[in-house]
Amino acid sequence: MSRLRVPCIATLNSSAPSRHYRRPLQIHAAPGYFAMLIFVPASARAIGSWIALAPAVAFVLLVQRRAELEDEFLKKNLPGYADYARRVPARLAPTR
Repeated sequence: MSRLRVPCIATLNSSAPSRHYRRPLQIHAAPGYFAMLIFVPASARAIGSWIALAPAVAFVLLVQRRAELEDEFLKKNLPGYADYARRVPARLAPTR
C-alpha cells in the first residue's frame, strides 16, 4: 500500500517524518485564501470600477470569517492540527 505524500497532510500525522511541512505551508496556513484576498479587490480595480470594489470588500470579509470558522473546526476535529496552528501562526496574512 502506497503512502500519501502530501506535505500538509503528512504534518498532521503523528508518524510523519521530522521535516514536517514545506513552503508555503511553513510560513502560511492558508495561501489560497491569502491569494483570494489580494486577487478579488485587485480585479475590481483592474476593471476600473469603484462600484465593484464594494462587493470585493464584502467578499474579503466573508473569506476572513470562513477561514476563522475553518480553523476552529480543524482544531476541534483534526488530530494534530492545533499543534500545526501553533507552529504556523499566519492565518490570512504572512507574518514572517
